Amino acid sequence: MDSKNDWIRDYLGVTAWHDAGYTGARGLTLTAENIDEAGAESHAQKTLLALREIAPGRRVVYQDMHDADGLIAAVRDSGADTMFASVSWYGCTGKWRKQIDAGLPDHLSLFVAAGNHGAERDNPMMAAERVYGVGAVRLIASESRGGVPVHGATITLVEAGYTSASDHVDFAGVTDLYIGDNGRIFNGTSCACPVICGLAALVNDLAIARTGRPLDHDMLYRLLRDCTRPIGEPGVRDGRMGWGLPILPPPEKIAIERYVRMETYKYKDDSSINPAHKADVYRARELGLMSGHDDLFDPTAPLTRQQAASIMVRLYDSLKEAK
Repeated sequence: MDSKNDWIRDYLGVTAWHDAGYTGARGLTLTAENIDEAGAESHAQKTLLALREIAPGRRVVYQDMHDADGLIAAVRDSGADTMFASVSWYGCTGKWRKQIDAGLPDHLSLFVAAGNHGAERDNPMMAAERVYGVGAVRLIASESRGGVPVHGATITLVEAGYTSASDHVDFAGVTDLYIGDNGRIFNGTSCACPVICGLAALVNDLAIARTGRPLDHDMLYRLLRDCTRPIGEPGVRDGRMGWGLPILPPPEKIAIERYVRMETYKYKDDSSINPAHKADVYRARELGLMSGHDDLFDPTAPLTRQQAASIMVRLYDSLKEAK
């Protein structure tokens, strides 16, 4: 790791995780670029180094993602819990996205770079529900020396204007990391994507240590969103920055058990549930607050007054029991 990135790790909360022994060593990450055949200055190696600035203990393996069936099988066989793709695939088809949404195991969280084309175009892979789109945000210091903020400098979040605008951007990752032996700066959504994936690797390191398994993709989404710092209007999903920049609290402050799905049940209309709220839907079911009907959640149906009253009573009883 490059010491010039220490302040970025501090800002993202990563330093506390490393100090507590969580470096991503538990679990496996896949990358969409062939790191085995790439040179030291290649894009593939740069993205790998960006991830290891966040999760230095994480094992990373190349996996081609163009063949959806092959990717699904590889995830099942390897047990990989995260994957990042810092590449754009403009030949991506609706068939591929449907295969991924229907068959990708729940224990994998897939992060895809939004692209660096502003309003011109975005990465079509992001349109898959099982994909987390990642934009880029810059950390700007009010005063720095040698590329590192001076003590007491104010840090401001500024969206990278080149990030492709899309309704499918979920989070922003930090760009402009020092990587490699030459100490050059790596930027773009290609850098932001493995940074977010590295944060996810740390979280799953904790989840595996405490519960024996990584978080399901929608529960990880929920955790990242819960600790996200907005860049634009709070609570509003932005077309470039998504919900904002995830900043991890210290690992001892995370009740990781809250994000572990204790059942594998799926509603028949699971694909109709908004991915941003899917974790909450299933958590509500686990808590007995909402159960749907006929194995359907029916997310577009209006909520009757009787149903709303029943939910409030169940919630009240649940809170009383928790005291």
